[in-house]
Amino acid sequence: MKLLLHACCGPCACYPTEQLTAAGTDFDILFFNPNIHPYKEFKHRLSTLREFCEKKRYNLIIDKSYPIEECIRGMLAEPTVRCAFCYRMRLRYAAQFAKENGYDAFSTTLLVSPYQKHELIKK
Repeated sequence: MKLLLHACCGPCACYPTEQLTAAGTDFDILFFNPNIHPYKEFKHRLSTLREFCEKKRYNLIIDKSYPIEECIRGMLAEPTVRCAFCYRMRLRYAAQFAKENGYDAFSTTLLVSPYQKHELIKK
């Protein structure tokens, strides 16, 4: 099985990649997080993830697009909580990327972060 793992940053990728490696899972890591603001934080998260992947020799796929205006409009229009828009946007992108590039499945490091709404992510 080939897995695409969406990651928001280096620290959140540590545990899942350790577990995937131990299980013998073939995976690549995807950085797609245009909702991160300010841009300085976006660059910092990408930098830490890039450094982590280089040290561990993981394949990192990077999408540097940063349509922050679209993200803000989407969050403001969200009828429930603004997180729902960000999760939906990033996970739809990961799902589409996985489908178009021959992955068998995809997941996200957001599911291990204690700062995220896990049940909302699963929906």
